[in-house]
Amino acid sequence: MGPMTGVRDSVRWRKRPGWVRRRIGDPLARLLIGRFGGARAAVLRTRRSDGTRRRVPLFLWRRADDRYLVALFGETFWVRDIRAGRAAELEGRGGARAVHLRELPRGDAAEFLGYFSETFATPAKQYLGVSGPLSRAEREALAVRHAVFTVLEVAHVEPTAAA
Repeated sequence: MGPMTGVRDSVRWRKRPGWVRRRIGDPLARLLIGRFGGARAAVLRTRRSDGTRRRVPLFLWRRADDRYLVALFGETFWVRDIRAGRAAELEGRGGARAVHLRELPRGDAAEFLGYFSETFATPAKQYLGVSGPLSRAEREALAVRHAVFTVLEVAHVEPTAAA
C-alpha cells in the first residue's frame, strides 16, 4: 500500500497467456468449472471498458477456513477490475455467489505466497517459478508481482450468462 493513498504500489507485470491457454485451456476450464468445481472457480467480472460480463477461470486455494485467489499471471485484467472496485461473483459447482475480494497487504501476501510455495509445490513451480521454502526477500519479491485476494462471501446470486 502507498504511504498515504491506501493504493497498492504495483509493478505492472503480467505473464501473457500462450495460444494454447487462450484458445483451449481457458474455454475448457470455463466449461468444466460449473460441472466439477473442486479447486477451480470462475470470477465473473464486469469489464471496466464496456461493462460486459466475462468469466475468468482461476484456482481457488484454501488455507484453514479461508479461501484465496492468487494472481498467478500477475496484474491481469481481472486484478485491475477488482482493484478498481468492480463487483465480482465466484462461480463453482453450487452456482454463482456474490463475493468481496479483499486484496491482502504486501506483507500478508508475502506470507501466504511462502505458504503457497511449500504446500502447493507443483503449481508454485509451474506458475511462480519457485520451489521449496522461500526466504523473506523471495516472498516479498513474489508479492510485488502476484496479488493475493481473500474471498469474503456476500450473498447467493442467480447464475448469469457470461462470455
